Amino acid sequence: MKGRRIYIHAYSFRELCLSSAEARVEVLECLVAVSIRKMMHNRIVQDGSSLGLLSAQQAHIAAGLVDRMEMCSVSSTLSKIGLAGRKASSALHAAPLLQLGETVEASCFDDNYYTFATDRSAAEAMYRDQEPIATLRQRKLRAPSDPSVSDLTLIKGKALLWRPDLGKPGEASAEFRNKQGARESDLMASAADMAIEKGQRSLETLFDDLTTTCGPNALFTSVAAGMKKTLPLSIDPVRNS
Repeated sequence: MKGRRIYIHAYSFRELCLSSAEARVEVLECLVAVSIRKMMHNRIVQDGSSLGLLSAQQAHIAAGLVDRMEMCSVSSTLSKIGLAGRKASSALHAAPLLQLGETVEASCFDDNYYTFATDRSAAEAMYRDQEPIATLRQRKLRAPSDPSVSDLTLIKGKALLWRPDLGKPGEASAEFRNKQGARESDLMASAADMAIEKGQRSLETLFDDLTTTCGPNALFTSVAAGMKKTLPLSIDPVRNS
């Protein structure tokens, strides 16, 4: 199976989060993990190597730890998401976002899109992308078979449906939420706090592993302190969309 790039706008994730309490918790935890992975790759792997703060062996070890980080949980979360077609009216009729046998190999965030790749080749293409996503979208519309975008799935708007256990409906629909009169900010706040708390624990574990395998390093201490402060901002694109 050929790998794919899947780019999902923050607004689409926001609407998905508001549709189900179960989705809210799991999706936000997933997106925090994506943000952690991007920050770790940029600040530890890339900066550590380019600035000479890590040896080649340490950079290789760090890259391995970061590459493995949370990809299983990201794949698990995305496998519970359906992609609504024009005729799809419920999660039971949504096409799966991930096809059978697909897993997420890499992730990133750019231009208000969370980006995912399902194999190494797609990941390399994802990291090479320099054009605005709006440009990629126009090219995809004009020439979907163009090799530069043929593997690309772009998602924006109210296009995602929560489909845990292969299509069983989630805990609460958007209609139910509105009938209860719950404020969207209140619905998001508690789940966001839980996701960030879990992310902080993941960070502590990751830096413990880095220190154990690579030895103490001032870079680890500095980046850990900075990420602890900025992690609460990592899901603002979803909350503010």
